[in-house]
Amino acid sequence: MESLYKYYYNNEQKDYKEEVKKRLSAPSRIEFDFKVKQYKREDKHRLYFIPTLKMIKMVEAIAKRDRLLDKYFDALPDSAREAFEREVITNELFSTNDLEGVKSTKREIAESVKLAKENKKTKKTTRFLSMANSYLSLYLNEIKLPSTPQDIRKIYEKISASEVEEEDKIDGKYFRLDGVDVKTSTGKVIHQGINGHENIIIAIDKMLDILNGYEEISAIIKVAVAHYIFGYIHPFYDGNGRTSRFINSLYLSKSHSRLTSISLSRAINNNSKKYYEIFEHTNSTLNAGELNEFIETFLEYIIKGQEEVKNELVIKLRLIDSAFLKLSSEKKLENKDQKYFDALFIIGQIQLFTDNDLTVQAMASYLEVAEITARKVLNDLVDMGLLEVEGSRPKLYKSIEGYFDFE
Repeated sequence: MESLYKYYYNNEQKDYKEEVKKRLSAPSRIEFDFKVKQYKREDKHRLYFIPTLKMIKMVEAIAKRDRLLDKYFDALPDSAREAFEREVITNELFSTNDLEGVKSTKREIAESVKLAKENKKTKKTTRFLSMANSYLSLYLNEIKLPSTPQDIRKIYEKISASEVEEEDKIDGKYFRLDGVDVKTSTGKVIHQGINGHENIIIAIDKMLDILNGYEEISAIIKVAVAHYIFGYIHPFYDGNGRTSRFINSLYLSKSHSRLTSISLSRAINNNSKKYYEIFEHTNSTLNAGELNEFIETFLEYIIKGQEEVKNELVIKLRLIDSAFLKLSSEKKLENKDQKYFDALFIIGQIQLFTDNDLTVQAMASYLEVAEITARKVLNDLVDMGLLEVEGSRPKLYKSIEGYFDFE
């Protein structure tokens, strides 16, 4: 179904007006208690969407891919799964930062994710540790769904606040007090967020009512609707996108696999021009509050994110198979205890997924043996010319250069 915005430009005005009437009176139309208006226009339109066959098929396609992701992920060995989890979270954090112009590198994000994964109570800190901890908690299903505006503010503090400039810090109890303009990369104002702290609170409450209610609507469609509404409200001076995408991931994690829930930002980042365009179209008076195009585009991004993760998983599985076959024919491991094979295979998995080396403590945990045993196995593998060791406190073990190169 063509959006009303596009229909206006592709048809005669009288046909457009008839089409608007037709859609606004459609019996299947689902309406929300939320009105929007175009920048510099006063006429407001209540948000709604009309369920279509295309939308239903997209929701089904996401569910099918979701099951496939779980199947591929479950096929990975334990250490490979853990390494892949870190990689996916790192990619999501990098993409959500990149979308908002927050300069970061995958290496520094990966370090934060690694630190969060290893010891969530550590006193050591990194630039994105709070953000990494939040995504890790989401991934482990440790975060409750928000139910109040205060909950949204708490999410903002953990996800976005540390990277916001001093002049853009929040000055209200929960949200901003002054107005905020949404601009294009060229500086053109295309939208103004809702004005007034109390009005923002009311709007956020309405968004949460949609997310936590409307049981007749698919969870993933409610997330799409809420994503648009959050962007329209723009409750903070800066950090709105990162906060919104985390909320999306949080809700998706309750209805879909963890991999699906944290693959949205990368897809949006790869299609950012269309992403911002679709917001502007949906805001337009010509679109009369219709959300169909926005919802379908949002679902399309989720599918693209799933496809990217699936393709990465397929490649990783092939590499794991190659590593297993290579170790199975490794002469130096003949007549050695199974722990030697397992230790080298674990290091191979981790290095195929990340650039991390392994400590004695980590290996002891993977092998479920005492540290003294893990240390002996690792040092023996070094003596056999299969591993290298770097540093001293702690010692870091990795395979010899090129050993697990299969490309």
